[in-house]
Amino acid sequence: NQNLHYKIASCCNPIYGDDIFGFTTINDGIKVHKKDCPNAIYLYSNYNYRVIKAKWEGLDNYQNSQFDVNIIIKGIDSRGLINELTRIISKKMSIDMRNIEFKTHSGLMDGKIDIQVTDESQVNKIIENIKKVNGVKQVYRE
Repeated sequence: NQNLHYKIASCCNPIYGDDIFGFTTINDGIKVHKKDCPNAIYLYSNYNYRVIKAKWEGLDNYQNSQFDVNIIIKGIDSRGLINELTRIISKKMSIDMRNIEFKTHSGLMDGKIDIQVTDESQVNKIIENIKKVNGVKQVYRE
């Protein structure tokens, strides 16, 4: 049980609850990556000697932490859809939104909502609630 200085890797943006590993960098200390990070295979295969096991300590250590997460939403465009999505996130779940981006084309909608969450379970609840919205065909964490 060591308390080491670390930074969250921006390539995969791990949040509390994700499976993670540490990577010892040359100039930036330890970077924490998700085990399914797009860079994980490269780091493991080329720099395995710099990879260290990592796990989140108890939730008490992160209770006041906020992690930035991008939620991607795809579906059928309809009047009021974006309003319903933001209502679920901000009112029903009391989650702060930092950025909202929606595009519509040929009756389809692509969206991205940047939110702040405390852990992975909160993200999963948001995704499950958004999946229930009529017209939403796909929703996932970026």
